Amino acid sequence: VVIDPVINGTQTFNKNDSGYIYRLDNGQTTLNAGARHIYIGDGIDNAGAHCVHRAYIQPQLPSLGPDDKVVNAYLNIHQAIAVPGQKYRVNLYQITESWTTSTMHWDIGIDPNMLDTKNTECLDNDWDEFDITRAAKDWYDNNNNYGIMLMADRLDGNNARRYHSYLESEEVGRPLTTVVYLNTTGLNDFNSYKSYHMGSAG
Repeated sequence: VVIDPVINGTQTFNKNDSGYIYRLDNGQTTLNAGARHIYIGDGIDNAGAHCVHRAYIQPQLPSLGPDDKVVNAYLNIHQAIAVPGQKYRVNLYQITESWTTSTMHWDIGIDPNMLDTKNTECLDNDWDEFDITRAAKDWYDNNNNYGIMLMADRLDGNNARRYHSYLESEEVGRPLTTVVYLNTTGLNDFNSYKSYHMGSAG
């Protein structure tokens, strides 16, 4: 029996669109897609008023061939400021409607099934990694990459988690998307199984 080798590949891209929206306690929202940072969770605006932030990231996906199947995908975002001892749970959701950095809005459509969640610790020069495999598979299969929404489930205090955006001047700090894939050329259907009777000995 000859078994074709399984070829795995990894592509990492830091090209994406991103921005954030904050909402005041009175319901007023403000969009910001032109900053070096994105914010998630509680904070205060320039006038000192309490607000809540949501961030949006739409990765520009690497090209895969017709026989390449996504195995895993990850989003890595780089923290922009440290608050020692502070932990913050960040939740990721797949966005289900088209948007641009000028049309994103607070109540944008999302899949209610959470993609990933992480209790992040606010450390200087640290990366937070999230699993976005389910979304990436859907993006490649259905050509509907509308990106990811990030929000916090802790809404107390004024210490929003701050990350670098795609406008960060240092390329090394920009949001990073990694796609791990399997090349299935020459293999049986990647999602199928076949059984064969091999006879008996003796």
